[in-house]
Amino acid sequence: MGPLRRGLILALLPAPAMADVCEQLRPMWSPDKGTVNIWTEAAYVFANPMLFVMLLIVLMGSFYRHIAWQMAGIISASFVLLLVSTRLWAKDSDGIWALGQAEGCIAPPIVPTVFAAGVMLFALIRAVRRIRNRRKT
Repeated sequence: MGPLRRGLILALLPAPAMADVCEQLRPMWSPDKGTVNIWTEAAYVFANPMLFVMLLIVLMGSFYRHIAWQMAGIISASFVLLLVSTRLWAKDSDGIWALGQAEGCIAPPIVPTVFAAGVMLFALIRAVRRIRNRRKT
């Protein structure tokens, strides 16, 4: 096997070419940690401090009776759902998410999206129940 053929075969391996994609998507991820599955993807997604603050606002909005807290909770829940589920509905024009999934540094955000949808339903149901209870009294 000549050096040209060996170089072409090594150029087709995914390690050095796609490593740049994972450095952009997940800078702290390394191939030594293994591929990311849907459960570790949920841990990566909800480790974002902004999403954690939004979830706290949703909890405060669902437990305090003031309408401003309830509206802040509903708006925060909708933003959590929007930010978490972006990779499910947005167009991947560059193909960067597909390359990241092929290398194993990202996974489909199915679990975080289902959780965020549940939080959104929880916030809406709590707000509707509180509004109905205020009208009855």
